[in-house]
Amino acid sequence: MNAHITNKKLSGTVAAIASKSHAHRVLIATALAGQPLEAVAVPDVSEDIEATLQCLAALEQACPVFDCGESGSTLRFLLPIAMACKRKAVFLGAGRLPERPLSPLRERMEAHGCVFLFPRTQTGVNRERDIFVPDGDSEGSRFHQIGDLGKPCQGTVDQIKDLDSAITPRTRCGTQVDANTVWHENSRSDKKEICTVDGPLAGGRFSLPGDVSSQFITGLLFALPLLPESSEITLTSPLQSAGYVAMTLRVLEAFGIRIEAQTAAQAGGAAQTNRAPQATSPPNGAAQASGTAQADGASGAAQTSGAENQPHAAAAIEGDPPAAAILGGQPGAAYTAFRIAGNQRYTPAASAIEGDWSNAAFWFAAGALSGYAGTGGAVSCTGLDPLSAQGDRAVLPILRAFGAATQQHSVAASLGKLRGIEVDAANIPDLIPILAVVASVSAGTTRIINAERLRLKESDRLRTTADCLNALGADVRELPGGLIITGRERLKGGTVSGCNDHRIVMAMAIAATCCEAPVTIEGMEAINKSYPRFFDDFKKLGGDVRVCR
Repeated sequence: MNAHITNKKLSGTVAAIASKSHAHRVLIATALAGQPLEAVAVPDVSEDIEATLQCLAALEQACPVFDCGESGSTLRFLLPIAMACKRKAVFLGAGRLPERPLSPLRERMEAHGCVFLFPRTQTGVNRERDIFVPDGDSEGSRFHQIGDLGKPCQGTVDQIKDLDSAITPRTRCGTQVDANTVWHENSRSDKKEICTVDGPLAGGRFSLPGDVSSQFITGLLFALPLLPESSEITLTSPLQSAGYVAMTLRVLEAFGIRIEAQTAAQAGGAAQTNRAPQATSPPNGAAQASGTAQADGASGAAQTSGAENQPHAAAAIEGDPPAAAILGGQPGAAYTAFRIAGNQRYTPAASAIEGDWSNAAFWFAAGALSGYAGTGGAVSCTGLDPLSAQGDRAVLPILRAFGAATQQHSVAASLGKLRGIEVDAANIPDLIPILAVVASVSAGTTRIINAERLRLKESDRLRTTADCLNALGADVRELPGGLIITGRERLKGGTVSGCNDHRIVMAMAIAATCCEAPVTIEGMEAINKSYPRFFDDFKKLGGDVRVCR
C-alpha cells in the first residue's frame, strides 16, 4: 500500500500513543510476576507489541518457539529471559531481524552455559546440518532432527501455526486514512529461523560494551535476578541510550526487583539501588509535553552552523532534559556496572504505560515546520510524561536549538528561520530520520554525528534517510557514521520507498508538508510496527493523505 500526500501544513492537537519501549518492559515484568497480561492496558497495540505478547504467551510452554516478528526489542529481551527459564527455545523473525547482530550478547550467554545454533544464512555453516528442537516433553530430553524450518518436526510446525492463528482482534494492527478502515496485516510469510538456543543460562560476571545496544543490557537485567547465583554486569565502554536502561530499572523496581546500579560518579563508592535519574519537573507539575517555536531569534535559538561548528545546546527551559541530551551525552546517570542478587521474585504491580516521546517527535517536528509561529497554529501532543526516562524527550530542546521556540504543549516555527546545528546521535538514534527532515529545510549546514548504530535498524537508516530526502530534493551527504545536510528553502516532492521501516515512512510523511509537489510513499504499512494510527492522526492535524496501490 502507498500513501499519496499533498502538501498541507499541520496544526492542532493529538494524544501521544503508548510508549512501545515502556510497554515491552511492563508486559515482560507482568508476565514474570505471574500476572495475566490482560492486566496491562495497552491502548495502541503495534506489531512489535503484538510480537512481545505472543512470545510471553509462548513462555508458558515447556519448549517454546518465539516468533519475534520484526521486533529487535522482543528478541534481545527474550533471549536471556527464556534461557533463565527454559532449557531450549527457538527464535523466529521476519524482515531484517534475522540479519541483525546478536553479538556480544550471544558470546556472553555462551560463556554462561548457553549454546547457539544458527542457520547457514547467519553463520556460513552448512544450512542442512542438524538443528535440534525439543518435541515438547516437560524434561526437554527427546529431540527431533531438522535441517530447515521449512521441514521441522511436526511439533514445531504446529507451534508455528498456532502463532499465526493466535492473532486476535486485540492484536490486529491497522490504520484508517479515509472513510474506511484499511487493515495492513502482517502475513508472516517471510518468517525465518534466527537461532535455536540451548540453556540454561548461568549467573556470574558479564562484561558488555555500552555502545552496541542497551537492549542487550535490559534483557540481562530482566533475566539475571531469576537465577540462583548473584551476577554482575560491567560495561566496558560508555553506555549509549542510557535513558532506556534507566526505564528498565524503574520498571524492575516497581515489580520488586532490586538492582545495584553504579555510575561513573559513584565509582569507588556505594552503588545506588534501582534509582534512575529524575528529570526536572516542569512548571506547575504539568504532565504533558511542552514546546512552541518562534524561529525568529527566540532566546536560546541555535547559531547558524557550518561544517566547522562544534556541538552546541539551546538554553534549557523548565522540564527539558539536560543540555547533554542534545549533544548525545548521558541524559542521566552514566551507568558503569550493575550488581544483581539471585533468587529474586517478581511481585505483581500495577503500571500505566507512558506516552511515547519517540513518535511524538514527528508531530513536534511538524510544528517546527508549520510556519505558524506567533499565530497560535502550532502542533500539540498531549499525554507525555516530562519525568520519563525516555531519551527522546530531547526532541524539544533540539528543536529549540534549530530555532523553534518551545512553549507548553505545542511546537511551531516560521519556515526560513530555522538554522542548522550539530546533533550527536549517540543517545537519540530514533530521532535522526525526523531531525534530518527538519535539517533539510534549515538554513546552513547540519551535521549528525555518532550515528553508526542506525545502520543496524529496520533499514540502514543513514542510507535510507539520505536516499529518501535526496529523492525529494534535499541535499544530504552520507558519512560512515553520520550525515551532512545542507538546508534548502523547500523540497520538491516525488516518490520514495518506505524501506519497510516505520520511522522512514513517518519521517517522509512530515517531509511531504515541506514539498512543492505531492509525495508518494511506497510501503506505508510499515507504520504498523510502532504507530498503526499514524495516518489517522496525520489527517486529524489537517494532513491530506490517500491510500493507493
